[in-house]
Amino acid sequence: MSLRCPFGRVPRYKPKVPTSTTCPKCRKRNAVGVRAGGFLLRFWYCNRGCGWACWRPPAPWPCPKCKGPTIWANSRLSFACFKCGHRVRLDAIFAV
Repeated sequence: MSLRCPFGRVPRYKPKVPTSTTCPKCRKRNAVGVRAGGFLLRFWYCNRGCGWACWRPPAPWPCPKCKGPTIWANSRLSFACFKCGHRVRLDAIFAV
């Protein structure tokens, strides 16, 4: 039995999304850096020493509920709040 993706072909790369340079934890500007790990996996971290690091990039928009910092979801189709956990889908923001 073979497994198939219900959406057809699985994309090879994640889509490029806009990111923020403000750290979600310490809220300092121009503090987020990017490093490549093994197998070219990237992670984002605070280069000002607050200890924040994440596999998901910070999103440039604040949370609509609490105005807190947000990070992109793994699929890059939504982003979630770093504080309250509220998730926002991109089609809700950019509805035509």
